[in-house]
Amino acid sequence: MSVSAPYKHFADREALLAALALKGYREQQRRYRTALAAHTEPAEQLAAFAVAYVRFAAEERALFDITFLAGLDKGRHPELAAAGQGLHDDVMPVTSRIAPTPEGAFDLLVQVAAAAHGLALFQQQDMLPAPWNALSSVEDQAARTARALAGQYTPRS
Repeated sequence: MSVSAPYKHFADREALLAALALKGYREQQRRYRTALAAHTEPAEQLAAFAVAYVRFAAEERALFDITFLAGLDKGRHPELAAAGQGLHDDVMPVTSRIAPTPEGAFDLLVQVAAAAHGLALFQQQDMLPAPWNALSSVEDQAARTARALAGQYTPRS
């Protein structure tokens, strides 16, 4: 295969990367939905989401990097913005069961996702000392962090 072969199917490099990023978003959504469905208690759903996030980053590093680090213009690729919104739409109902307001639910979603994202990057870049950089350890940390963040809210009836 020649270096130029992909451009028979994509207008340019960014279009190719956008197609790969969309694949990444779809795979994440599949994994997150599976993780959320495995539990009924919202704090445990968030913990499972955080673990799935870290695991996706470790198992699908190229897709993770393209999805989050390629600097793609979502204005030029609105399908990426829609895919990101789909991930939000899957997790927001969980955080809404914990936080008392829509703003609080969104804040909780951002905090859990940001913690999982940061831990995923730390693990990828070998920034955590042994033995804490092992994937299982990072997954445990992501789950504990999600539970702790969820625990800051008074349980809703």
